[in-house]
Amino acid sequence: MDGLLLVMTVLSAVGSATVVYAVVALLKTIYHYGVYKFSFRSYGGEWAVVTGASGGIGAEFCRRLAARGVNIILLARSVDKMKQLAQECESKYSVETVVHGFDFGAAEEEQWATLKQVVMSKSATILINNVGISFEMPTDFIDVDEQLIERMMLVNIRSTNRMTKMVLPHMVSSKKGIIMCLSSGGGAVTPAPMLSPYAGTKAYNDAFAVSLNGELRPHGVHVHSLTPFFVEGSMAKMRRSFTVPTAERFVENALSQVASSPRLNPYWVHYMMGTAVRALPLQQQTERVATLHSSIRKRALRKQERLAKRT
Repeated sequence: MDGLLLVMTVLSAVGSATVVYAVVALLKTIYHYGVYKFSFRSYGGEWAVVTGASGGIGAEFCRRLAARGVNIILLARSVDKMKQLAQECESKYSVETVVHGFDFGAAEEEQWATLKQVVMSKSATILINNVGISFEMPTDFIDVDEQLIERMMLVNIRSTNRMTKMVLPHMVSSKKGIIMCLSSGGGAVTPAPMLSPYAGTKAYNDAFAVSLNGELRPHGVHVHSLTPFFVEGSMAKMRRSFTVPTAERFVENALSQVASSPRLNPYWVHYMMGTAVRALPLQQQTERVATLHSSIRKRALRKQERLAKRT
């Protein structure tokens, strides 16, 4: 009886601890997504650099930062789109903008040197490492073009490294700064079969940002990895739904959560999705995501066939 009583006591204690842990985790989640809000008051009138600023998440970062009184340096290949966005930010929010056309996948050293002069001239205290490329649809690695993989490494990884090196000296000396690196739920949170090279680049951005945060937090610089799943208007080309937030909502949430955690999943539904998937054994995670991506590929191919028949 004494042994049984001991077992029951231990199980009761474990159960109680589990309940307490779950309640604390729930309260933290509610606070993180419903109460906490970072103030950009001290960044008003300063400069931010946004890469991949011509559309989607990048364009929305420009709008949301401008709404907070931050001046913007817009970087992307599409100069015309950026000029329209810059005019919108200036007229609506009375901020200054600089538009600079730049191809992160093909730039030579001379172009990088010019870009550095542009960025350094404004002493930016905010950097949004948003630029990135993915596949048109999930694809088996064996069928992926090698040149696309090489370009993906340059755009998704080299851009993050070089842009961060550009802005860090001023941030550290001024003891103030925000750096956000666009990672992905696929690669940083869960496996991403059929998107292996892309997932690898996003896992790099995640590890880079989280690790760099540990170096720079004592200097007053906040570094964050953003780990969304599908977002409307991004590379995924998904329509808005309960699991697919608008770019505006995603970015607004991300900016509100600055300084709360090195790794941010700004949309609470994505956080819950990642938590649920990670509860499975790794092999099951991989199999479930592989099935999902295979289904997405089949739908994309059928859509291509329909469009081809119309033409």
